[in-house]
Amino acid sequence: MNGLEAIQDRILAEAREKANEILNHARQSAAETLASARQCNEAQLAETRQKASAQAEAIKSRARSMAAMEKRKALLQARRDLVDQAVDIAAVQLRQLDTDKKIAFYRQLLLRAKMQTGELVLSAADFNLGERIIADYSGSIHLAAAPGAFEGGLIIRQELIEENLTLDLIIKNRRSQLVRLAASVLFPAESSAGSGKVYD
Repeated sequence: MNGLEAIQDRILAEAREKANEILNHARQSAAETLASARQCNEAQLAETRQKASAQAEAIKSRARSMAAMEKRKALLQARRDLVDQAVDIAAVQLRQLDTDKKIAFYRQLLLRAKMQTGELVLSAADFNLGERIIADYSGSIHLAAAPGAFEGGLIIRQELIEENLTLDLIIKNRRSQLVRLAASVLFPAESSAGSGKVYD
């Protein structure tokens, strides 16, 4: 082997050694990069799972809250419906009072109106009770010639003044009181505790 071949062999040997060194360094660097990427991915995955879990819990919590609110609303509406039915039933029963009780009730309405003169208008259903209602009345109230277009109660007309004491108007004007009364009877525990409002 001459000197030139020896130099070539030496250069090739050094080149191979350098190439192996670079390759090993590249492999090590790639392994480190891969390990770092895996670690980063695992951390991101864990964070994503944690966020997803928190979001899922928040969604569940909102769903539970909405379900509870809907349940409260449905319960409140059911109570309102029940109270309204009770008031409506009471109104029907008031219209269907037996004759003596109805006459006594109409006399009370007449007395509370404090109108001494005028014309008494009754519904078609109560028209035949007129004479008994005004019997012994201290004022000079006379019966209207024709019945009024209402279901129950009475109207007293005195010239331009008209006292409307029909059952529909009485019930309409006192509905909030009737609702509270019905609620206190139907839901006594809530009324005494001051909670569980039937109407806002």
